[in-house]
Amino acid sequence: MWIGGGGEKVTLRIAARHADGWNVPFVSLDDFRRKSDILTQYCEEEGRDPTGIERGVNLSLAWREEDLEEQFGAILPIVRPSVLTGSVQEVVDRIGGYVEAGADWVIVAARAPFDVEGIEQFATEVVPAFR
Repeated sequence: MWIGGGGEKVTLRIAARHADGWNVPFVSLDDFRRKSDILTQYCEEEGRDPTGIERGVNLSLAWREEDLEEQFGAILPIVRPSVLTGSVQEVVDRIGGYVEAGADWVIVAARAPFDVEGIEQFATEVVPAFR
């Protein structure tokens, strides 16, 4: 069973007690690391091995600033820290940061209007760096 969400007082406690996996949407690397550490702490309090919970994060992808603005509009300031953007190497490095912070899964959440070429570029130039 997977538990989704980033609530540090309730959601992460429930995940520590019951989940096989935990997923959090649209958080910065620092927030992911902090929430993951809290989950580990709760697991230890529950007497549970924290490595028994897979950890995932939802991120968005926008190669260009225009795509980012088109996809997110008014909520852009909230999600910006979690958007994969920049060069291929910058995106690889950002994902690598989440992996180093404990993410077993990095889920790219595509939003309309869909950048089909950008998704294809991600699949052909970024994904191979993690195989």
